[in-house]
Amino acid sequence: SEVRSKYLGFIFQSYNLLPQYTVVENIEIPLLYQGCKLTPATRARCIQLADLVGLGDRLDHRPMQLSGGQQQRVPSPGRWSTIRISSSPTSRQGTSTPGPATKS
Repeated sequence: SEVRSKYLGFIFQSYNLLPQYTVVENIEIPLLYQGCKLTPATRARCIQLADLVGLGDRLDHRPMQLSGGQQQRVPSPGRWSTIRISSSPTSRQGTSTPGPATKS
């Protein structure tokens, strides 16, 4: 599970967002699983990553307040990793998101 949480990023067609959390909180969740302590600095980085994928104006929105395309982009910043595994061979994520080299 340590390898999974640190080096593998999973992208699912159902987005797997937690409905009770905001955009920025959903981005922070993988950091908790990795054992990171959430600080103002980690929050600032999550906000910066959300802004990079066009969600800077939606930070306090919950998943049901977002369009499907916006929901699809929420997990991306929190799951940028060395290897990206998609639930669909035609998944477009991983080809246009900034970050480390990705493989789909």
